[in-house]
Amino acid sequence: MKKLFSISIMMTLMMSSLLISCSPDDPTGGVEKPDNVVTNLATDVTPFSLTLNGDINNYSVAAVSRGQYGFLYVVSNEMDEIAAKNLFEEYLANGSATGCKKRYAVNLLTGNAFSVNIIDLTPNSKVFYCALFETEKGDVFIGEVQSVISSEFTPSVKATNVLAARLLDCKLKVDIDFSGATNKECLCGIYYSDSEETLLAGGIQQQYKGPWKQEGFEINISQIKANTTYYVRPYVYYKAEKKYYYGDIIEFTTLNPDDFAVDMGLSVKWASCDLGASQPLEIGWAFQYLKKNPVPLSLYSSNEYMSYEDYNRIVSENNSATEHDAATYYLGGKWRMPTLAEVEELIANMVMEVKTPNNFEDIVNEHIVIWSKAKQGAHIKFNHFAVLTSTENLAVVRTLYRWTATADPEVAYGSYSMMPNLYYFDEYDYKVYTSYSTPMMECLIRPVCDY
Repeated sequence: MKKLFSISIMMTLMMSSLLISCSPDDPTGGVEKPDNVVTNLATDVTPFSLTLNGDINNYSVAAVSRGQYGFLYVVSNEMDEIAAKNLFEEYLANGSATGCKKRYAVNLLTGNAFSVNIIDLTPNSKVFYCALFETEKGDVFIGEVQSVISSEFTPSVKATNVLAARLLDCKLKVDIDFSGATNKECLCGIYYSDSEETLLAGGIQQQYKGPWKQEGFEINISQIKANTTYYVRPYVYYKAEKKYYYGDIIEFTTLNPDDFAVDMGLSVKWASCDLGASQPLEIGWAFQYLKKNPVPLSLYSSNEYMSYEDYNRIVSENNSATEHDAATYYLGGKWRMPTLAEVEELIANMVMEVKTPNNFEDIVNEHIVIWSKAKQGAHIKFNHFAVLTSTENLAVVRTLYRWTATADPEVAYGSYSMMPNLYYFDEYDYKVYTSYSTPMMECLIRPVCDY
């Protein structure tokens, strides 16, 4: 009887133990339990950021979700793990401690795992951290203290590839390993020049301002001259150290404008596209009269106008091939703006054809074809308006005017001594009209060249 009674007591105690250890928040059923919260190794370590990882044990997902979890951490290259642990315990006891930070995780990962991304680090920074779990009942658990060092900053500017070299612009692709940096820590871009010797000392710096991608960027160099070799060197600039990291120098040559000359059987050859474009129906750059620097074609200009005094000082009846001729400036050689007489020669020796699209969606492709009566088969194309905005039932367009190099001394406006001549197309009566305007107007230029 005594033996049976002893066995009965033992079984009762074992059952009681199981009932006590099994609860909704404690599903282990009396099995030996690991720590309630575990500090794991950091991952995704870069010079400027890293990810801290932890796990919660012995609690259900629901119970964990009702609490809070994250990390205590401190950034210090002077501490050791013992000093960090003392700092974390001070924080828990007092609610604050010098240098100690607390970051909660937002969501649980698979199996009660969680992580927090730490940013705004500097290269070679030592981070001490421990996982933290606060239950809804106010119990607080921390894991063991671990440490990790952010990596060195060693960006690699690998290569620059020429994607498309055109008449007056070039698109480049720069391959860079940013070593985890973002635009908060670094700037990137290129230096370019038509002289390799003065590339960095006197070249033009163009900063990349597009979307940041760790693999590199694409950048377009515009407003450069035709038939010219340019040298390019990409860079990464580290703000904290004010230090540049450079890639190799590469070169490209813009296209020869002579390859775009069309012999219409007239006194001059006409370009197949507007200045600033490389395709016949591509809209080129818009210029104010006699200003070299191109401005984007827009309904309202933000460009500063040339003063009356400057304009009256440089304008003449024929401004073709002068230092203020944008076509000569960008294309070089014998290229220039056409005179009014050369435009009238084209008009007198042409047959005009209007290419009308079949539907509204294709309206942007409506254009003019000028066929030469002086040379069979010779022709050039012109856009005659630009679509600024469009909807299903409405298109807002801007008529495209083009400058001549001729200014009319018989026509003055306000303080302007003479008005420049321009020309434009009318698709309704199949004619080209010439007129004049103030020099502040923005117009395209279709260059010509002498034989």
